[in-house]
Amino acid sequence: MEWIKAWIWLASQHSRAATDAYSRGDHLSAQQLSVKAREEWMAAEGLNAKAAKEILSIRNRKNSLWELDLHGLHAVEAVQALQERLHSLESLVLLEQSVSPDRNRKGSGIVRCASLESLGCMEMEKLDEQRASSQQRPTSLHVITGDQQVSTVPLGIRSPMDAAIKGMSVSTM
Repeated sequence: MEWIKAWIWLASQHSRAATDAYSRGDHLSAQQLSVKAREEWMAAEGLNAKAAKEILSIRNRKNSLWELDLHGLHAVEAVQALQERLHSLESLVLLEQSVSPDRNRKGSGIVRCASLESLGCMEMEKLDEQRASSQQRPTSLHVITGDQQVSTVPLGIRSPMDAAIKGMSVSTM
């Protein structure tokens, strides 16, 4: 976290210096400082994204695919994580419909789906465990937010607007 703050501080210093240089008429220095500031902002954003992924991974290590804990993420990061999870689950549902029930049997046809490339082995193992423990898969994702609130998001819903269009409400438990 300290590295991110340091990059942000450096970027803001260089951005301010670029503005000052431009005001003085030193356009070459302004351009150089502006490029440096932009690189530092990008480095800070990269570190922040890496930290968000690590937080998400730690918080959801023991959760099933059908539960997503968003504690510790900023709003934009949480929305992105939710969209990615919904997309992954929808892709898995499509995969389940296109693959024979016994996907581990030798010779069974497994259909590769490009949108599933982002899923790791852990998620596929979780799906297999869930399939083995119950023939009925969940139809909604349980999302845990900041104040220990759990929201239920039906598959196919990507936003409150989608819910309104489809005549559904996103319930909070």
